[in-house]
Amino acid sequence: MNPKSVGYILTENTVNSETQIIGDDKHGRLFAEGIMQDLDVVNRNQRIYAPEDMDPDLNSPRIQQELIPTGNMKGEANHPLDKSLARQQVVDLERSAVVYHKLWRECNIIKGQFCGTNNNFGDYFNKDLASGYKPSFSLRALGSIENIGGKAYVKNIRIITYDWVILPSHKVAYTQKLIDKPDTMVGNMVSTMPDSMREGASLLTESTIPILTSQFLDFVKTESADIKSVLENFDLSYASAQLINEGASVAMTDSLGTTFVVNIEDHIKRQFMDSFVD
Repeated sequence: MNPKSVGYILTENTVNSETQIIGDDKHGRLFAEGIMQDLDVVNRNQRIYAPEDMDPDLNSPRIQQELIPTGNMKGEANHPLDKSLARQQVVDLERSAVVYHKLWRECNIIKGQFCGTNNNFGDYFNKDLASGYKPSFSLRALGSIENIGGKAYVKNIRIITYDWVILPSHKVAYTQKLIDKPDTMVGNMVSTMPDSMREGASLLTESTIPILTSQFLDFVKTESADIKSVLENFDLSYASAQLINEGASVAMTDSLGTTFVVNIEDHIKRQFMDSFVD
């Protein structure tokens, strides 16, 4: 029997530590390395992330060739309290606290190198590092949950960020050590990035949320009478569907390049809001 899959906003809320002689940047920011999450284990939210499901977006041009090299892979101080889709998929720069210089997977561990951002929350984060504290991290992502063998597996993952939280849902997701500097600095990555690596990279905007999972599209198609009517009458490309107007409408493009904008019924939006999990 095929597992049922529903689209979600996913917010995932002591390891041995090691301290080194460290350096900082010209703004006095300390650099550190830590674990973002572990894989193939049941976390505190009773969910499982498999390496094969994390790798596609973790290694995507959007993250590795655009957001990280430009210094725009930032995480906020705590997950947003506003559970709306429009808010959850955006990193609020005014509330950003940590910027990631490197994200990668080692076996079943996702690791990162990072420092505080250049604002008040970044100052707070930097002072915690300087005091010897070990900030912890929690994934924020779009995805679907499939029940396989009685366990909740997260599929079709689109990483938004890792936020700085107090108690992470992955027990190992803590800062491990201070480092002299990130393996690859932002400036060097930008200046040496070949044009071929830049192709295909894209940025999310506050009012546009790409819909990339077939499960999520099937859900909207099934539940929304208006969208179902459009899909039944036109040859639309599901891959091009996007939420616009802060999540109030869906824009879909057919095979000839014509874009159809359909408003989402209020009860559909409420159903998604009720499905969000912390």
